[in-house]
Amino acid sequence: PSTFLISDVAASSSSVQFTDEDLDSAQLGGTVSWQIIGDAFHVSGINVYFTGSTPVSRSQVNGVLNIGTNELILPADTPRASYTHISVYVRSDFAEQTTPSTA
Repeated sequence: PSTFLISDVAASSSSVQFTDEDLDSAQLGGTVSWQIIGDAFHVSGINVYFTGSTPVSRSQVNGVLNIGTNELILPADTPRASYTHISVYVRSDFAEQTTPSTA
């Protein structure tokens, strides 16, 4: 028989924060920030989404961000639409994190 060492690692986003600095109720603007915890060696990027109270309905903000990025600036007058949260997911070459951190 042959054997192979299994290596299972985990990384996730945490401490997501956002303060809306846009004064219009239908628009957003400000800095979204987060931290990556766990083994980030296999993390290939970060995805930020506008989401509802559950991340089923979502809209990606700005495309995939490079690893090492820990903030995203939303320009003033960014439409809020019907979204209520901002969710941050880490991704590897294989998959995206299934449970995001949310502000």
